[in-house]
Amino acid sequence: MRHDKNTVVGLDIGNSNIVVAIGSVSNDNVFSVLGIGRSKSDGIVNGRIINLSKATKSIKCAISEAELLSGITVRKANVSTFGIHFSTKMYHNSSSIKDVNYEISEDDVSSMKNDVFRLPTQDGLQLLDVIPQKYKVDYSSEIKDPVGMIGTRLEGDYYLLLSEKTTLSNINKCLQRCGIEIENVVISPVMSSSITISEKEKDAGICLIDIGGGNTDVIVFVGGIIKCVASIPFGGINITEDIKYGLNLSYDQAEQVKIKYGNAMSNNVNYDEVVSIETFDGSLKNISVYNLSQIIEARVREIIHFVQNQINDISANMIPAGIILTGGGSMLHSVRELVEQQTGIPTRIGEIMKDNIDVQDCDICILDATALGSMCYNIKNVSHDHKIINMKRTEGVFKKILKKIKGFLIDDYGTQQ
Repeated sequence: MRHDKNTVVGLDIGNSNIVVAIGSVSNDNVFSVLGIGRSKSDGIVNGRIINLSKATKSIKCAISEAELLSGITVRKANVSTFGIHFSTKMYHNSSSIKDVNYEISEDDVSSMKNDVFRLPTQDGLQLLDVIPQKYKVDYSSEIKDPVGMIGTRLEGDYYLLLSEKTTLSNINKCLQRCGIEIENVVISPVMSSSITISEKEKDAGICLIDIGGGNTDVIVFVGGIIKCVASIPFGGINITEDIKYGLNLSYDQAEQVKIKYGNAMSNNVNYDEVVSIETFDGSLKNISVYNLSQIIEARVREIIHFVQNQINDISANMIPAGIILTGGGSMLHSVRELVEQQTGIPTRIGEIMKDNIDVQDCDICILDATALGSMCYNIKNVSHDHKIINMKRTEGVFKKILKKIKGFLIDDYGTQQ
């Protein structure tokens, strides 16, 4: 196997899946995807590593598959992560200018932003990213780019993204065991959006909802600027657990019926439809598709309710490009329709933009978006106003519905009759 200076690697550490994307970049910044490796996550919950050995094994498995397909040995990678170990806050910074005729330069803007990176953080937290929101020059406010303006005082508002230091340290330890050097730690929804949302859509205003296995990640762009990044600790795993409990199935059976027969809107299924699945003793168990869909709908509605709470300061008219759904949960039947109905905002299922990506013989899907965005990070970051940390430098509504459904399972009818 080989490795050269044009090799780029993105590693997405998710709660359900680990995805590794290996590629190369040409002189004109066109990325060629050479290999994709995937494995089931183990030892990872809500973005935190809870079992180092299991997590390391999962990561190694995905890396090995990608290396085998690409013929390239992975030595370093941009690692994307997100979850409840992240937090955000707003910060205001200012700088005085003595010369009244001084023209604000790019260095002045960068210097003030870098000052924010040097701020002391709360114990146990590490600052990952500083995202400029708006500037003020003397009495002129709401400025997006102050470069070239003349004034005596420059002020800036910044959106800060922080993470638990221990979580980052455990991720780093996993990768060390895999023989991989972490080049950058990057934020999953930022990377996913970089490969699924165009700059035009970001400028217009758009929201991405990534319904993953253990988390649902949210990122909102308004005027090309990130206005909100959040992680909700509910996702596809929770939907499967609800089905398991509500229909008295094993987890694997619940996952199977969710994928094969599940619908996020119970009104879209036949009330009388029944399907049969094989149980452990070889007998058949009858499942009401309507009851199954009610369970799924209850949890998805709750997830979207939490999303709405996270972005309650952002109105629908601020995101005219609508909502994009990604992640495994976006593959549920009728989920787009449900989200659009509940939010009142036009919604579509996300797709990977292939303008600057040569897929070659690789089979990619929307589940690979974060890894692909991370793979492209090094070059694309040149044109982004973000500085992600370089490691080398340093039960609600659904419960009520579920209880109601529990008493009306199709098998219970057979017993009562």
